[in-house]
Amino acid sequence: MRTKIFIVAISAVALWFTGCATLINQDTQPVLVNTNDSKSATVTVAYKDGSQTGETPLVVQARRSGDPLVITVKEDDCTAASSVEKNATVSGAFFVNAIWCFSCVFSTTTDAATGRMWRYDEQIVIPVTRKCDSNS
Repeated sequence: MRTKIFIVAISAVALWFTGCATLINQDTQPVLVNTNDSKSATVTVAYKDGSQTGETPLVVQARRSGDPLVITVKEDDCTAASSVEKNATVSGAFFVNAIWCFSCVFSTTTDAATGRMWRYDEQIVIPVTRKCDSNS
């Protein structure tokens, strides 16, 4: 009987320190990056602790954090260089945790510390300026 009580107590403490967003959200989130004219462009997407470079449309696995995604378009013969920032927003799972378990201060702190309380738009369309006409 003592063992069962001990296991229940340890489980309750573990859940107390685990946030809802930490359970639901992964460390990274897929984000589709495309251009406003749907033509290919070379872009670099920088996020906390990393970056990925590729041709649009590009799906990156961005590490969740409160930091913005910085998307840089590489200049080439027909595309002007540009850069945009897209801010993260607070995930709905974090709010569910805050409302449902209002006394669980540690769990919301865990969500914030792990970065899993944040989310990015699933698709980001970046404006590009073309220096060539579409027939080139």
